[in-house]
Amino acid sequence: MNTTFKSPLSGIIPPLVTPLLGNDTLDVASLENLIEHLIAGGIHGLFILGTTGEEQSLSYRLRKEMIKETCRINAGRLPVLVCVTDTSIVESVNLAKVAADCGASAVVSAAPYYFATGQPELAEFYEDMLRTSSINYVIVHLFKRIIYQFHSALCSITSITVFLINHIKKNCFSCFSFPV
Repeated sequence: MNTTFKSPLSGIIPPLVTPLLGNDTLDVASLENLIEHLIAGGIHGLFILGTTGEEQSLSYRLRKEMIKETCRINAGRLPVLVCVTDTSIVESVNLAKVAADCGASAVVSAAPYYFATGQPELAEFYEDMLRTSSINYVIVHLFKRIIYQFHSALCSITSITVFLINHIKKNCFSCFSFPV
């Protein structure tokens, strides 16, 4: 695990665009120029595949390449946060493993966004995610629906295991939301 991640998160951690040469071809030279430019400008971390919105339109192969190249170019200089939000728990877990293997500092995860989840399913989603990797997790709530479901799930559903609550408390350095 990358040790450059500090809790709580602070400073400027911009979401990076994914530079492309074609529909499924990463522009590695432009990515390197972008990262070097941002580091020279004094940022405090890199956030990839996140809130710029393009992640969901990229192939899993391209997402994995973006993770690998960003971590290689960064070379441990700054924390790298990798968004692994997806409608597939399997693919989210696979991306988290790639991020951990490449030296990313943390993964960022929002709850599944396409299908409305019930409280037990939301708890199971996070439990499955947290159980599968030793990398740090940042849990993000993107929609009011998810904020309320996750909060009330933690407060009122007895099916949530002690493992989940303790694991989130111990391993998630930040939980934040974007206003709707």
